[in-house]
Amino acid sequence: MTIERPRVLIFDDDEDWADQIAISIQNRCDTSALTTITNWKEAVSSAQWDVIVVDEQIAGHPKTGTDHAERAILEHKITSPIIVISGVWLLKELAAKNPGMFFGYVSKDNLHDSLPEMIDKACRIDARTDYIKNMTAAFAKKLGILMKEFPLDLLQDTALKRLFESANGRTVADLIGLIEETTRRQLDRIGRNVLVVIDRMRAKPT
Repeated sequence: MTIERPRVLIFDDDEDWADQIAISIQNRCDTSALTTITNWKEAVSSAQWDVIVVDEQIAGHPKTGTDHAERAILEHKITSPIIVISGVWLLKELAAKNPGMFFGYVSKDNLHDSLPEMIDKACRIDARTDYIKNMTAAFAKKLGILMKEFPLDLLQDTALKRLFESANGRTVADLIGLIEETTRRQLDRIGRNVLVVIDRMRAKPT
């Protein structure tokens, strides 16, 4: 299962590059390209995008594109696959720094060939399931809570709570493992619930 015409949000503070990114996928995607952090924050929190594309370098800004994307994932409980655009010299460094946190990395030098292919892959249900599982696990590892047990009342979704009650374990890792057992309809909802648990445990560690 894939998405016929994905809705893609693009953020690049360079207007020319934002246009180039949009042009590279316009034949198969509906795009919205933004060039300011303020507008991107508003857009990323107000709609469910199929894929989000973020440039790593933001001129004159202390935080990078991945910094903003990472914060947005927890703040807005975003489960849409995030693809990071960067110069080729940074790709390996970014992938090593954020293992599992983002769906993939594309060089600006190879934009027109690589980005459409990666977006197609991100829209497949199996790849999206793996991404949500890997992304939530990456956050839990980074925050040191992957193997910690958590209070059941942190689960806001009734169906997920029942599923978890019948599971063998009670840790965040066990909860993330349930993502593979969900249907396409449930996938994003359950992914967001897992992010809620991670976010609340970050604020009040158990």
